[in-house]
Amino acid sequence: MSPCPICGTDCPADWLTCANCGWDVTPESRLAIAQQPSHLHWGRSLWQRLQRELALTQRFEAIEQRLAQLEHDRLEHDRLSQDESGQISAGISPGISPGISEFDDIYHPLGFHLAQQEWREADAWTWERILEVAGLNRGGWLDGDEIAAFPQGELQTLDELWYAYSEGRFGWSVQAEIWWGSGGDYNQFCDRVHWRSGRTWLYYEELNFARQAPRGHFPVLPWRKRACYGLGGLTAAETLNHWMTRFPPLS
Repeated sequence: MSPCPICGTDCPADWLTCANCGWDVTPESRLAIAQQPSHLHWGRSLWQRLQRELALTQRFEAIEQRLAQLEHDRLEHDRLSQDESGQISAGISPGISPGISEFDDIYHPLGFHLAQQEWREADAWTWERILEVAGLNRGGWLDGDEIAAFPQGELQTLDELWYAYSEGRFGWSVQAEIWWGSGGDYNQFCDRVHWRSGRTWLYYEELNFARQAPRGHFPVLPWRKRACYGLGGLTAAETLNHWMTRFPPLS
């Protein structure tokens, strides 16, 4: 067996194409690609991009299913809550779903703002929620250790809500794709998400809060006043890098 030059799958000598990525793995093809390194780079880049798109599609489908289930559970909870006697024919108490009720209570404001495409309000709520979960007062900030210790479940829930309601345009997973695609360069990242215009760093009030804001524009975690200002003892670039390490690049 020899590995596929594109995806690395072990391919028996009698295979004509890779069963994983579909690349031609005949000796002639291997020789040709060895003589044209640019073709190898192109093939790998295309395969990686397709893998990212597949992963995002699957993730979006999972988010849609989760939101649909939450909506179903919310409606069921409301129906049960209307029974003042505390008993229904199945013998179930109206308080059967405390987890779902709690989810609605906590995240309903974010879902409402996102559904209305009120990005400013949604971003403000998200930042306040981050501070609340981290046990910090309003006006506080998280250092590197606090970011690393931030609950993964909370981070994922907030990210999924942003991603789902924005139809894949916003959220930290989207920003992470741009961040790693920018080689971890903060200047390049800001140019791509439009936190900077030319050589001018945007103030928070100058962000695009319109319905069609640029991809990756929200939410804002590494700064609150201006894109070139840091938070606490960290620069904006350092803070963003800490958050993005929570969303490592796809292999």
